[in-house]
Amino acid sequence: MTLTSRDISLRLRPGYAESHTDRSLGAQIATALSSALTGYSRAAELIRADLADGRPVPQVTDLRADHPRRRLFDAAQDVVVQVYSAEDFVSLEWRGDTDFTVELRPGTVRRLSEEELTGEVNSAVRAAATERRRRINEVHRTALREAVDG
Repeated sequence: MTLTSRDISLRLRPGYAESHTDRSLGAQIATALSSALTGYSRAAELIRADLADGRPVPQVTDLRADHPRRRLFDAAQDVVVQVYSAEDFVSLEWRGDTDFTVELRPGTVRRLSEEELTGEVNSAVRAAATERRRRINEVHRTALREAVDG
């Protein structure tokens, strides 16, 4: 799994998919996505702390104490995105920050090459990330309008 601030992509070790069923590979991919995003969040916190040069760094829990920000944080956690890959072999559901469910259509592991399978997973991940960003931006805009309208 490769993760940058703008992209998440999957690479499979040669032969890895062959040792899994569609269900077990879907579960492994979901776990990898969750772990990658959790690790990315932790790394970002360490970088912020390092840049703060020893000064206290606001944590997400500090934001929750601020009522408007807490509502925004909670609303973002409620975002659920359900997408399908380009050829509908992969279904991906993304809930909150790091909760994933990945399902492969029956026969996918046997039917697709590793390159095709990787492409299908990555197309679902890209679609989910794009849709999640769109929905979170929508939540933010709605929260700002409500704050302005009082």
